[in-house]
Amino acid sequence: MRLFQADRIVAGTLCGAHERVSDTVNRVTGLRLVDATVTDLASQSASAVPALDVSLDQVLLIIPDDQPPSERRIWTRRRRVEIAVGGFAVFGELHGPAAADPLANLHRRPAFVPLTDATIVLAASGASLAATPVVIVSTAAATSIRDAGHDRILRPIAPR
Repeated sequence: MRLFQADRIVAGTLCGAHERVSDTVNRVTGLRLVDATVTDLASQSASAVPALDVSLDQVLLIIPDDQPPSERRIWTRRRRVEIAVGGFAVFGELHGPAAADPLANLHRRPAFVPLTDATIVLAASGASLAATPVVIVSTAAATSIRDAGHDRILRPIAPR
């Protein structure tokens, strides 16, 4: 997984994860990563760390290594959003129940919310950092969340 903080990106393997990452980060206060690499955003210098404890109150974005199994996917209403968090802008699909507006009900959700079909850019330069199937965003750290397109009701794509 990759954790984006204000000044660095930490990549590593999550210890003891037996559930979806979005579920884990919404019930704990920190994560332990092993075989981690820490990259400073300003200098782009990287260093290897055998193990690292990361407090979730410092985490802005999370890119998990895997997605939930297809049998856990349901019909949803998706809304394209742009979220400003720290020095990043994140564009992606916010999901919610088919009968509700995902953006209007965001305040009722846990602090870390997944977006699909996401792109992460540096807000200051517009430089793209990652395109990913899923990113988990700290809405508690977000400075703005806005509609970036039209909502659609979509069925998940069946696995092949």
